[in-house]
Amino acid sequence: MIILSADDFSTDHMRSRSILAKQIRELPPLDNFLIIDDEMADVKWLLSSLKLVCGHDITVRHARSLGTALDALRQATPQLVFPDDRPPPVDSAATSIPFIRRAGYKGPLVIVSGAITRQRASELTALGVAGILHKDDIESARVASLLIAIFGVTPEGGVG
Repeated sequence: MIILSADDFSTDHMRSRSILAKQIRELPPLDNFLIIDDEMADVKWLLSSLKLVCGHDITVRHARSLGTALDALRQATPQLVFPDDRPPPVDSAATSIPFIRRAGYKGPLVIVSGAITRQRASELTALGVAGILHKDDIESARVASLLIAIFGVTPEGGVG
C-alpha cells in the first residue's frame, strides 16, 4: 500500500506559486529592464523568466559589456538593471557599479552571479545592491520573489 501526503502532489509548491502570482499583480507595472551579461544562455533564461512574470509586452535590453550598458543607460532609464557580477572588461560588480551610478542610473540593481558566497553577498549588499540572483536560480519564481521584494508595497504604503 502506498500512502501519499499532500506534499507528494506538490500542493505546497503550487500554493506558493499562487501567492507569488497574487503579489505580482499588486506591483506597479514593470516593463523595462536592462541585462548586462556576456553569457547569452544566462540572458535567455533571465529574459524568459521576466516574460513569464511580467508578461510578454516588456522591453528587455541586453548589453554584453559595461561600455555598451553605459550607452544603453544614457539612451533610456530602465526600471531595473541586472548586471553580471563579472562583466567584461572589468573584474567585478564592485568596479562596475560606480560606473553605472555615474551614468545616472539611480534605480535598483540585481547582481547576477555564478559564484556567490556569503562573503561576496555581504560585499555586494554593502555596495547597495537591491538583490542577488545566482545563475543556477534563474527561474520565474525566484525572479518574481526578487521583484516583489524590490517593488512591493509595504503595509505602510512604501515601496519594497
